[in-house]
Amino acid sequence: MISGQNSMIQHTKPYLRWWWFSGPLGKESIDEQLEWIAERGFGGVELAWVYPLSHAKAPDGPRFLDAEWQSYVRYASEKCREFGLGCDLSFGTLWPFGGTFVPPRYSSMTMTGSSAQRLTKSWESRYCEEPGLILDHLDEQAFAYYADQLLDNGFRDLAGRMKLSFFCDSWEVETEGLAYASLFRDFLERFGYDLKPHSAQLDANADIRFDYRLAISDRILSQFYAPYSRMCSEAGASSRVQCHGSPTDILAAYALADIPESETLLFDPDFALIAASAAAIWDKPVVSSESFSCIYGWVPKPDTPPGLAEELIEDLRCVADTQFAWG
Repeated sequence: MISGQNSMIQHTKPYLRWWWFSGPLGKESIDEQLEWIAERGFGGVELAWVYPLSHAKAPDGPRFLDAEWQSYVRYASEKCREFGLGCDLSFGTLWPFGGTFVPPRYSSMTMTGSSAQRLTKSWESRYCEEPGLILDHLDEQAFAYYADQLLDNGFRDLAGRMKLSFFCDSWEVETEGLAYASLFRDFLERFGYDLKPHSAQLDANADIRFDYRLAISDRILSQFYAPYSRMCSEAGASSRVQCHGSPTDILAAYALADIPESETLLFDPDFALIAASAAAIWDKPVVSSESFSCIYGWVPKPDTPPGLAEELIEDLRCVADTQFAWG
């Protein structure tokens, strides 16, 4: 991936997605890994906080956003600067946005009530018995609450110390019956008829289904992607966003981000043309891609991606060249 603050772009060296597994952290390990990354010519890292390894126990290591966690992240960012590396931050732990600090009033909704989806295998799963709630991505107030938890616990401080991007991964909120508190009222005002009697049978009527999806699409743009971009700017960071998977106008969603990011080979290489087009149309100097996480394609669990840990360097070059060919 390519990243950095738009006004401060000095190179297009690839970044590494640097997974920090929930558990013990150590400065010596951070030094060793960053030295390795710098010596091999990478441009920077994206810190991503993910699930614990199988042997990790509840007391092992800091909790997400606590003072000890912040001290290690701050240390890593300072070492990045010493090594001449960029240091982006994933805006949350695992995917999608959520956590134990999300209250029920700000959790994801369906047309029949609260969503049953939970944030499993996050950093918090090491020490929390119950998984966190998924954030309501269709409510700007919910997003503001979530953003404040991160900004007030290290993210704002780090953005003030160096030029970086906050990263939003692909949309992984369950979309079946997706809704928000005032959906039925807003739908009636906009389209002139009541959605509620048809909510359980959207597949049976293409016209009603189109209107519903249009309403959801516009809501996601105005209540999530636009506020996310504004938040990043106000904090002094760039917004780097993967919009794929979101039930919205993806080109318009990419247009709201400072750095639109595609993904290959979770998708065929020509899919990158959408992010590249958004960058070209809206005069964005950088477009990026998550390119090598599954270079032979993706197989859903319980299987594993083909060729895992057996990737060939010539195939990496082929994927990179294909990405450039598609913008």
